[in-house]
Amino acid sequence: MRVAVIDDDSSVCNALRRLLVSANVSTDVFGSGREFLSAQPRRLDCIVLDLKMPGIGGIELLRILNECQAKIPVIIISASDSTTARTECEQLGASAFLGKPFDEHVLFSAIKAAIDGSGKPSPVVAAADRQTAESV
Repeated sequence: MRVAVIDDDSSVCNALRRLLVSANVSTDVFGSGREFLSAQPRRLDCIVLDLKMPGIGGIELLRILNECQAKIPVIIISASDSTTARTECEQLGASAFLGKPFDEHVLFSAIKAAIDGSGKPSPVVAAADRQTAESV
């Protein structure tokens, strides 16, 4: 399994890389949407994408991926959780929206659900995500 993490916060990128690699997930890290697009990574199973970044942000990158008809599931992560952002990301085809900080089990469940094609974490994971988002 290969996952791309796209976040302008290098500490988030490094933490997620360590977490994913510890679970034997090959991980590519990009500091911006532009860097990701320039690299043209191949054979990705999933993208973990920060919502708010300078330049090409998460929503804009979702739109670009849709225009390119990329069939890679995308999980949005964001410190600024809002119903409007969640709805827009869902309409653009995001598999999940996780409010930072989130539990590692929530992330792994969201990645598994995205790759399996259901796009929906189990109800328990969804409840755990709500609790995590409420604690922010």
